[in-house]
Amino acid sequence: MNAIGGYIELETGSGLHFYEDLLKFNTAKSALLFLLKSKKIDKILVSKYNCTPFINGLITGGIKVDYYDIDDNLE
Repeated sequence: MNAIGGYIELETGSGLHFYEDLLKFNTAKSALLFLLKSKKIDKILVSKYNCTPFINGLITGGIKVDYYDIDDNLE
């Protein structure tokens, strides 16, 4: 069965990477969650316009989320 959505397939050519200890993630959400947990950050501040599935993934991962407002001028 093929995956649908969530990540773009990457062609790596030779299969070699610039960094030998490179970590690979299939979504930005999983990469951010890994970063937050590895740095022992348990709370994040995000704007209210972020997409719900992204925020829910952080909450499910045990990260507390606080929101801030921005206006039409992004201020």
